[in-house]
Amino acid sequence: MKPIPLKLLRKTHVTVGSVRSKRHPISGELINYGQVPFGYKDINGTLKKDSLEQFVLTQIKQMRDNGSSLNAIAAYLTKSGVPTKNGGRWQSNTVNKMLGKNI
Repeated sequence: MKPIPLKLLRKTHVTVGSVRSKRHPISGELINYGQVPFGYKDINGTLKKDSLEQFVLTQIKQMRDNGSSLNAIAAYLTKSGVPTKNGGRWQSNTVNKMLGKNI
């Protein structure tokens, strides 16, 4: 029996390094839960830094350090065509959460 596709599972906290695997409740297979955070990519179950997204994170930090508002940063990212991890529009609360993490 195949595990449930990851996109149907709820999102949980993911740590940098090895992705935490859990046993699927029905099949017993090891599967990875959670969304890959912005700035990283999943390579064979391990999170590795994505150089382009890391550059964007650096720009976000610099803009905030220079006094830009969260709304201004989100608007700049959207206007610049920088994609979010989910392909949506940038929101100020998303930028705020990213700044609050050790990225």
